[in-house]
Amino acid sequence: MNFKKTSRKLMSFVLAGFMSYSIVAPAITPAEASEMSYSVMITPQYEDADSFNEGLAAVKKDGKWGYIDETGKTVIPFEYDYAFPFSEGLAVVAKYGTSHLDEKYTEHNIAGDDCYYWYVIDSKNNKKLLTYPSSTYNYETKESIDFEQPVYTFVEVMEEILTYAMVPPEYHNGYLVMNAYLSEAWSSLIFDKNGDYYKQVNNSSSVKDSALLPYYKFNENSFVFADSYEGKVCYIDANGNIALTIGGNGKHITGAYPFNQGIAVYYDKDVDSYGFIDKSGNIIISPQYDSFYYSTDNFQVFVDNIASVENKNGIYGGIDKTGKTVIPFEYQVLKNFHEGLAVAQKNGKYGVIDTNNNVIVPFEYDNLSGYSDGVCVAVQNGNAFCIDRYGNKINGSDKINQESYFDSSDAGTISVTPDEIIVIKENGVYGFAKTIFTPDLPQKSEMDSWAYDEVVKSIEADLIPVSLQNQYKTNISRSDFAALVVTLLEQASGKDINTLVKEETGKTISELVKSYPFTDTTSSDVLAANALGIISGRGNGIFDPYASITRQEAAALLMRIGKYMGKTDVETSSASFTDSSAIQSYAIEAVNYVNALGVMKGTSDTTFSPNGTYTRQQAYITALRLYNSIIE
Repeated sequence: MNFKKTSRKLMSFVLAGFMSYSIVAPAITPAEASEMSYSVMITPQYEDADSFNEGLAAVKKDGKWGYIDETGKTVIPFEYDYAFPFSEGLAVVAKYGTSHLDEKYTEHNIAGDDCYYWYVIDSKNNKKLLTYPSSTYNYETKESIDFEQPVYTFVEVMEEILTYAMVPPEYHNGYLVMNAYLSEAWSSLIFDKNGDYYKQVNNSSSVKDSALLPYYKFNENSFVFADSYEGKVCYIDANGNIALTIGGNGKHITGAYPFNQGIAVYYDKDVDSYGFIDKSGNIIISPQYDSFYYSTDNFQVFVDNIASVENKNGIYGGIDKTGKTVIPFEYQVLKNFHEGLAVAQKNGKYGVIDTNNNVIVPFEYDNLSGYSDGVCVAVQNGNAFCIDRYGNKINGSDKINQESYFDSSDAGTISVTPDEIIVIKENGVYGFAKTIFTPDLPQKSEMDSWAYDEVVKSIEADLIPVSLQNQYKTNISRSDFAALVVTLLEQASGKDINTLVKEETGKTISELVKSYPFTDTTSSDVLAANALGIISGRGNGIFDPYASITRQEAAALLMRIGKYMGKTDVETSSASFTDSSAIQSYAIEAVNYVNALGVMKGTSDTTFSPNGTYTRQQAYITALRLYNSIIE
C-alpha cells in the first residue's frame, strides 16, 4: 500500500510505513527470526520495469514498453513510449507523434507531432484513444467546427510531470483522472471505464471554472471540484449532481480530499490549516493541522482509527475520529498505521510504534518502507534488508541484490516494496523475483491466553493471511473477514478463489470488479465473498468495509461458508440461550448451526450475546473449527 503526506508547501510520495517511539514498553522479542525464501522468476533483462498488478507487469525493451505475465511471456507487444500498471482490467499507455492516429484525429489536432498521445488498453491490447470534445472557429466561413481532440502531453514537460505527478494514472472505481499527466491545465479530463470522456457537472453554473483537484480519484461515489472564483469545494456524484458544497459566501475553502469512511480532509485558507468534515459538511475536527498522511490507494486517513497529522509546530502525532490525541505529538515523521504499526522518525532516525505508542522497532534506521504482509524494508548504514513486525532481520532477505532495494537516483530512497513478487535490478537491468515469507508465530502477550493455542493452529493451517496476523484483540472488519473467507475457502477446497468464483458465477473476479457492485470498495476478496453468497452489502451500493461484525452476523457468515462447502447435515434445533429473543430472525438458524457444530459457542453457558463484539482472535478460532468440521 502506498501512502502520501500532504501539505500546502509540499506533496511527496512515500512507501507504506508505520512506526514510533516510547519508553512505556520494550520491543517484543520473538523466539526465532522469520524466514524469507527468494528466487529469481524472470531473469533481469529489461531496461525498466514496473510491479506486477492483476497478473501483468509493464516492462521496457529496446526503448519501448510492453507487458509480460508472471511466466515472462510477452502478452502485449513492445509498442508504447510510456506504460502504467493495470487497474480494474485496464491500463493507461502513451505513444509519441501522430503517425499512429486515425486521420479524423489529426485534421484539427491542436498539439502536433512533438507530443505523447494517451490510450487506454485492456489485457488483450484493445486500444481506445483518449479524446475530449473541442472546437475551432473558421474565420473565413464564420463557423465553429466541433471535433474530438486527442489527449496529449508535450515532450519537454513529460519528465517533469512524471517527477511531480507521483501517482500513476489508473482506473479507480470505474473512472480515470488524467489531469496530472497533461501539458496544460484543462478542466476536468476524466474518462469512464469505456475510455469515453466524462462530463461531470449537470448544472455548470453551480461551479464556475470547475477543475478537478490534482491526482484525486473517484472515491465513495464522488469527485472533488474546486471553485477558484468563490472559494468553495463541491463534491459531485457519479450522475453529475452536486452532493455537497463547502465554503463560499466569504468562507475560503480552497482544497478538499475524497471521502473515506465518510470523512474527508479540507483546507481552510482563512486559518491556513487542514480540518475534517463528514458527508453532510459538518466539521468534525476543526482546521488546525499543517499536514497529514493518507493512503493513495483509497484516500484513507484514519487507519486503525488513527490519523497521522502535523501540528503548527511541525511535529507529528496521531488523533482519533473525535480529534483526541492518541499518539503524542513528538515525532518528526509519523506515517500512516498499517497492520497495527507506523513508521516514525525521532532525532533523525526511523523506528516503528504500535497503536499504543509502544516502540516495536528501535529508532536506529536511516529509512523504513513500512509494512506490507508483515514485511518492512529497512535501510541502515547504506545497506538494505527486510525486517519482520518484531524488528528482526528476516533471514534470506540479504540475498536480494542491493541494486534492487534503492532508487537509482538516490541511494537513500527505497524503491522495492515488500510484495510477494518484487522488481529486481542487477547490473543495470530489471527482472522479477518471488519471495515467500514465513513469519514467526505470534507472542502469547499479543492475545488473550484462552485464544493462543487455537490461533496458532489456525496460522499453522494457513488459514490466516499474513496481513491479518496482528491486532488479535481488535474487532475484525467486514473487509478483513472477507479476506479470511477467501483463505478459508481456498484451503478447504484446494482450489484458488478465481476458480471457485468462475465455477459458481461463470464470471472472473476481474469481470466482477468491472460491474462495480459497491461504491466504497473494489476489493477482490469482498467481491469474491459476495459473489459466492457469503457476505452481502448494506444496500444502495454500500458494503461498509471498515465496520465491525457482531456475533450474530459472524454466525450467519460462518453458516454460509459451511453450507457453501457442503456442510449441510447439521441439526439446527433451537439452542437454549436465555437471550435467544435478542437474536434477529435472519441469524436464528445460524446461531443454532454454529453452536451445534461447536464452531461458535455462547459467551457463557446460558447466553450467546448476539450483539457482542467479534474480535480477530475469535474469528480465527471459529474459522479453524469450521475448517476442521468441513474436512473431517
